[in-house]
Amino acid sequence: MHVLVNFVLADNHLLGSASNNIAVIPAGTTYALGNNLGFPGAAPITRLEIVIQVGASNRHVGHPPALANVVIEPSTYDHGWVGDVAGELINNDSHLTLEGAQYSAVILDAAGDVLGGGSGSSYGSPLPPGTREIFKLSNGGFKDILVEKAASALVSAIPTWQTSAA
Repeated sequence: MHVLVNFVLADNHLLGSASNNIAVIPAGTTYALGNNLGFPGAAPITRLEIVIQVGASNRHVGHPPALANVVIEPSTYDHGWVGDVAGELINNDSHLTLEGAQYSAVILDAAGDVLGGGSGSSYGSPLPPGTREIFKLSNGGFKDILVEKAASALVSAIPTWQTSAA
């Protein structure tokens, strides 16, 4: 799936565009697409235009891994600003080994409005069924979010499952 996000000014001109390819989104789920785009100064964006192109649909292969204990952490350099989104990746499959995951996160304020987002990945040691590891996402627009305004984070994970014994 290809997602294009256009940042639109009040006069209907575009100030910027960002695109992302998402490998898989399981049917009936929500995907938190977090990323960032830099602008000189404060950008007076009035709306976003979202264009989604679905490449193909495939038969269901695997499922998303479980995520737990997701937290928004302050920057180690400036505690007033968000540094990363962290949590636990859990292999909740009873048979497959989880090789890693690609993540996307969106940070919301108390009213549920989007403040920003980012992404990351974890491909450490393979996780056998029932095991877990920590993840930390620091790529993207987290550093521009005040910690006091960040109320919650939505995180999506696209897994890579080991399909055969190594």
